[in-house]
Amino acid sequence: RDNYFRSGEGFLCVFSITEDDSFQSTQEFREQILRVKNDENIPFLLVGNKSDLEEKRKISLAEAQGRAQQWGVPYVETSAKTRENVDK
Repeated sequence: RDNYFRSGEGFLCVFSITEDDSFQSTQEFREQILRVKNDENIPFLLVGNKSDLEEKRKISLAEAQGRAQQWGVPYVETSAKTRENVDK
């Protein structure tokens, strides 16, 4: 994974808003990327997927936005199923 991170010029960190483990994994990925890149200013976007499953949401919008704000990165919610915010 380090080689992938080393060659990356920007990162989308995608998690499922319906799975807490998925969201928790974003912290580990972010830490690995920062360790390998040694650059806090690397382009990075936190993405909450499955926005079409609002009734199954486990990660609140506020929690996800809070993490993005803490990291100083944009946050967007998407749905691969409905293509919401996928083509933009």
